[in-house]
Amino acid sequence: MPPHPPVELAEGTSSPLALALHEALVRNQAQLGRLEGVVLVRGEDTGSAVTLDFTSGGVRISEGEPESARIRILGDEDAILALTRLPYRRLPKVWSPAGRDVLKRQLGGELTIRGLVLRSRSVLRLLRLLAA
Repeated sequence: MPPHPPVELAEGTSSPLALALHEALVRNQAQLGRLEGVVLVRGEDTGSAVTLDFTSGGVRISEGEPESARIRILGDEDAILALTRLPYRRLPKVWSPAGRDVLKRQLGGELTIRGLVLRSRSVLRLLRLLAA
């Protein structure tokens, strides 16, 4: 039996949000091994909920809303997708045009990242995985 791919899309997962997150994670899959746990990403305007389950150097992307998510990214779907356009080196480049867009959306209430204070290292790793 072949090993699971580092970025696995669960069967039947087809929402535009899930597919965009899958594409971003495939682009940055070399950095997957440093993150563990469950992340919820919910597009409030579209009602779509995506679960990112990070384990053993890989991630499984599925639709649905887990109760066990320690990090939650909530907001308008377009605001969430702005995270995939954010340039990132050691830290997010918040003063780039894409960075200013994400910051403006977060300050304006269109984007919320829960877990940022208590799990800041994990959130920064997640942002790096989603970044452009």
